[in-house]
Amino acid sequence: AEWAQLQWEKFGLEFDEIDKDKNGSLSLVEVETVLQKSGFKGDTETVKLIFKNLDTNKDQKISKDEFKAAVKELPKLEMQEMSLRRAFKMMDSDNSGFLSRREIIDAAKTLPGLDVSPEKIADLLIFQVTDKDKKINFDEFLHVFGIEAAALVMRNVFKKIDKDNSG
Repeated sequence: AEWAQLQWEKFGLEFDEIDKDKNGSLSLVEVETVLQKSGFKGDTETVKLIFKNLDTNKDQKISKDEFKAAVKELPKLEMQEMSLRRAFKMMDSDNSGFLSRREIIDAAKTLPGLDVSPEKIADLLIFQVTDKDKKINFDEFLHVFGIEAAALVMRNVFKKIDKDNSG
């Protein structure tokens, strides 16, 4: 519990720094500002998606509790992402960094160690067909598995805050 408390103190300070108007919650503008300072290069629509994912009670602001809950999810998301990265690399037979329709179909048929359900294979194929470039990159792959940009951005924000790399 001490480790968790220490992490929260770090994030608590960061939350208070982000909360420019000191009203105890973060607005869309405050979240966008901290994301940009953390090196985020996404567009406004992506920021809105991130904000929506963090705003679990849908009151158009991020409370300290919502921020804290997002921070608690980081280790679980890290493990999910590692597992999905392994699956993506197994499926990416030409090592292009993208999945083609053929690679998705071949992987479903021939990779015994692939831990991807038939439903997710179907979701990947549907996404691939509707995607502009007809290829799936790793971020899009994560999206199909329900791991949104918010999780990745929160992890990057965490890394920026964790100056001494104590985790």
